[in-house]
Amino acid sequence: MEPDAIRPDRDKTGRQKNPRRGGSENNTTKMSSNSLSGELPCVTSEDSAVSDDVRTCTRSFCMNSTSGHPKCPVPIGDESVLATLCEIEHICNQLRDAHPVITKASITLFDAVLRPSLIVSRSPLIFDGSLGLAGCKEYFENLRRLIVLLFDYANTLKPIADLTPSEKISIIHNCVSQFALLVVAYHTVRNTELVSSTILLPSGHYFHREKPVIIIEQCEDKQIILLESRIEIVKKNILDVVLSPMRRLGFTEIEMVALKAIIALDPSAANLTPHSASLLAVARGSVQNALYAHLSNRLSPAEATSRFGNLLLLIAGLSKMGAALCGMMQLCRDLSMDIDPVVDGLFFNDSC
Repeated sequence: MEPDAIRPDRDKTGRQKNPRRGGSENNTTKMSSNSLSGELPCVTSEDSAVSDDVRTCTRSFCMNSTSGHPKCPVPIGDESVLATLCEIEHICNQLRDAHPVITKASITLFDAVLRPSLIVSRSPLIFDGSLGLAGCKEYFENLRRLIVLLFDYANTLKPIADLTPSEKISIIHNCVSQFALLVVAYHTVRNTELVSSTILLPSGHYFHREKPVIIIEQCEDKQIILLESRIEIVKKNILDVVLSPMRRLGFTEIEMVALKAIIALDPSAANLTPHSASLLAVARGSVQNALYAHLSNRLSPAEATSRFGNLLLLIAGLSKMGAALCGMMQLCRDLSMDIDPVVDGLFFNDSC
């Protein structure tokens, strides 16, 4: 008998089993990747290099941190989940308005789902602190920009992208504060390796642990003191509860995009149909499995389990600080500060 005849991919006669299966799987992967970019509007020319960057990034995390030799690769299904999330991250960050959009003073959340740029234009995300200290005015401007980013993300990430507008609004309402904090915290840690007292904002402004936030609204002295005190407490807690653990972990982009998806794909969001909740639960489970497989591929079992647990604790910290942020927003609302309807609706409309 010929040696080839006993190969596991051939039958007893030496004929190859299912010779076309491998090719079809590769074609499916390519089609899903191509369709992802094709469905998105206003993608910049830089997106053509995204896939290569994602593959390079994914491969780099399959290297042993001490020897530099490749370890066993992540199963292709899990690796494709993380690679797709990285690609979505890059595309959403690079989305720009093809034409200037006139923002409206008052728009509905349904309008925002269909055209997020009605909230505010898709300005570049510049986390460098070059424009100096932020005040309340800059805080709300940056919050609107992060909300647009979240709407773009919800309109891109499946299965959320396939849900009805009302269900998307419920999901966004459920995760807006955690999402905004995660984006700000990740880019702050990434761009301030040696500085642990600043919080960078996407406009190029920043908050500082020891420097007060400027409040220009007309309020009574006691109200100003109360608001300033609340802002300082929230600011310092964000630095200690979210940024410090993230910095200690050496939080990576792959871990960030996985946590972002886990936060968004929450099946417990209000007003979801059972079918939609089931879809979100399955998708969330696949992301969690992919993240754990990714960690297991580059760490020992004990280290992978420990790091996975610490990453989930980051979500708990984001939830805690998200609630504190909502409390601060409620105080701003009680003081009759100017909060636009979209921000007000996402944070305080319990019917979402």
